[in-house]
Amino acid sequence: MTSQDTLSYIRTVEQLFLVLRRQGLMLSPLDMQLAKSWADANIPLRVVCRAIIDSCDRYKQRFGSQRPLPTSLRYFGAAVVEEAEKQQAHHFSQEIFDADPAETRNNALTVVDHLIEELILIGQSEPEAVVRTAYRNAYRGLIRLRQDLLSSTPPALLPRLDQLDTQLMNDVWQHMSDDLRNQVEEATQPQIETLRGKLGVMALAEHHRMLKEEWLVQHLGLFRLWDPGRKMPPTETTSPPQTTIADHQDTRP
Repeated sequence: MTSQDTLSYIRTVEQLFLVLRRQGLMLSPLDMQLAKSWADANIPLRVVCRAIIDSCDRYKQRFGSQRPLPTSLRYFGAAVVEEAEKQQAHHFSQEIFDADPAETRNNALTVVDHLIEELILIGQSEPEAVVRTAYRNAYRGLIRLRQDLLSSTPPALLPRLDQLDTQLMNDVWQHMSDDLRNQVEEATQPQIETLRGKLGVMALAEHHRMLKEEWLVQHLGLFRLWDPGRKMPPTETTSPPQTTIADHQDTRP
């Protein structure tokens, strides 16, 4: 697993846990180290996420749905290890978390079409040129993803959405003004300094990236292509959206 794969792994675990808890912005330093240990042990993301989800369900059954879930990921550590051992016995070695809401091709198309339509509406009213350009690139990426989903070997949906979302954020970051970039750095650096020495280099870099993304979302209202808490329509469709977006019709790479 490359360093980038490890960062993506930790990010996915963090997003899932925070969505399940419905509060918080990030994992604690100790929880991030725990997630990294799972990545280093090559425990597939699907196994980790399924174990956490099942543990949350059992916790609610035992204590009631009104009781908040534990604040630490360490509460679920034993369940993750147990599930990993169980799956290893069945030669379960999938490395990509694909337990997303699009289990079938049609549902995957529905999710992508829904995102395209949302992006069209948001892009039409976006005042910032840098953000509009990033949205255009994201739109083209979604169109290519839709075409790939119609192929004989459709890709897993969630990893592609995560890649497109990361690219959207990178596009905005790379092309924003120096003044705005400095403003983001000044806003996030104090939190990073409090973690310096407590996290490894990779974990610290991932934390910094997530803080910057959170700032951009809050202050610029950026649209996320991948959000574990997003509610998608349940209906199925196989026809692309008919609406077009100004400056977005060109779907060439």
